[in-house]
Amino acid sequence: LIQRDPIHTAKESASIDLISDGRFVFGVGAGWNLEEMRDHGTDPKTRGAQLDESIEAVKALWTDEPAEYHGKYVNFESSYCRPKPVQKPHPPIYVGGNSDAMVKRIIRHGTGWISNPLPRDVLTKRIEQLRAGAGHDVPLMMF
Repeated sequence: LIQRDPIHTAKESASIDLISDGRFVFGVGAGWNLEEMRDHGTDPKTRGAQLDESIEAVKALWTDEPAEYHGKYVNFESSYCRPKPVQKPHPPIYVGGNSDAMVKRIIRHGTGWISNPLPRDVLTKRIEQLRAGAGHDVPLMMF
């Protein structure tokens, strides 16, 4: 998401949600390939903050009419996003990663977690952190 325009992403993903009759799941992450990030104009040092703003902006575009967002990294005036997603208030969002920052991001945005295969002790630790911080089980998708 940090390498894509949030307005285009919101419209494209809402279109997928529409044509799939509400079966779309929105997966995002802060990224791992620093060279690729730099090639797309993203500063690896600020990618987490940019991801947070992008998630907030996409949610606004999916739910508000018109939507606007004013952040440090994502900024746009009143804009219409059509179609709107079929799923209300919006498609489920899952954040990928394996870090303390990822745990905080999932809790802050109320999303699910995408996990790569992890050792059992690491997976257990992350699930416990998410459960404690969110106050409930967080949806988990594993690859």
